[in-house]
Amino acid sequence: MRSDRAVLYVAAVLLCLTMAEPAAGQEVGPLIERVLEAYGGRERLEQVHSYRFEATMAAIVQGQQASVARASRGHDSLAVEIQYPDRAELRMLEEGRGWRGASRESLQEVQGPMLNSMRTQAMRANVPWVLAELHDRVELIDTTADEYLLGVRLAGEAAIRFWVDAATDRVTRTEAVVGAGQTVMVFATDYSDFRDVEGVLFPFHEENWAQGTHTASVDVSSVRWNPSEEPGR
Repeated sequence: MRSDRAVLYVAAVLLCLTMAEPAAGQEVGPLIERVLEAYGGRERLEQVHSYRFEATMAAIVQGQQASVARASRGHDSLAVEIQYPDRAELRMLEEGRGWRGASRESLQEVQGPMLNSMRTQAMRANVPWVLAELHDRVELIDTTADEYLLGVRLAGEAAIRFWVDAATDRVTRTEAVVGAGQTVMVFATDYSDFRDVEGVLFPFHEENWAQGTHTASVDVSSVRWNPSEEPGR
């Protein structure tokens, strides 16, 4: 059983992540609308019910190259299939439940920190839609001349924040914090190489970090929205 001190520590980290005082004179609603407009506009984004991307990934820690297929239908839906030279990995999240395994037949349900990390991964994969879907839970944490910082506190020991470039209104970085026992796990993604896909903006390059360690570099080769199939389904 975790000690009260550990519980308070995790709670304090999550609280600091999202509950800072709002910037004076700023409201979060107009900022969310600016982000949506930068990615294609609310009307166009609402036409996207799901998307699928295919990419190549340099898994830095493993020292391997892999192919990646990722699909999503909202901030609580995610399907990821990673094909390494010697193995495969599937991750699925649907309506608050998550599964992982080496194949569809071996998927096992996950709970706790593993599930929360998948929930935050789904949110990070759903920029900018997540800001529209959870607009009533988005908080403005900070704003400067160069960027503004938005945050969302999730149920359980998890939270996520979004760095938005003030000049382009594009989300250039996300960072998720997940409580795990007496420790806190931090996952981050940097986004770049934004391209228009049928009127909707997608980042075609990602750099991923876990606990401050550079874990992967992802180059997207194709994006389709409203596809007929999803990996792992």
